[in-house]
Amino acid sequence: MFMNVGWRAGGMPAGALGLSLVEVLVTTAVLAFGLLGLAALLARSTSLAWESYARTISTERIYSFADRIRLNPAGVAAGDYDDLEGSVAAACGVCTTGCNPAEIAALDYCEWSKELAASLASGTGSVKRSDDAFDITVNWLNPRLPAGQQEQSYSLRVRP
Repeated sequence: MFMNVGWRAGGMPAGALGLSLVEVLVTTAVLAFGLLGLAALLARSTSLAWESYARTISTERIYSFADRIRLNPAGVAAGDYDDLEGSVAAACGVCTTGCNPAEIAALDYCEWSKELAASLASGTGSVKRSDDAFDITVNWLNPRLPAGQQEQSYSLRVRP
């Protein structure tokens, strides 16, 4: 029942030549798949980190505009913040003294829009009044997502 395989030079059995080469090939393949998985994980992690950053910035900008609304109660009462949307001129109006509530509201939205455009990719914002609260929305593009999924939006309802 015991077979004599015979021995070759170097102390290896005659049927064992190339066995270590197959082991190295399998190990290399397993290592390559593991590294590909790690690269995919890193790419996804980077995308999610950018998305988290954009949501943090948008939340901060929303609260910033909510504070601007709260600082102008006369503008809120007059309805100057009720429906703000769209693009603004490159240069915001300058009001140094004696500004009326409407001018302050227009200046607030203009400066806020420029902040959004500077901090988020294609960042825009809108403000809509709903009963006794304001729905403040920030929109931006996430270039790390596939086409058709890049448009992102975050909205909060705030009370003045």
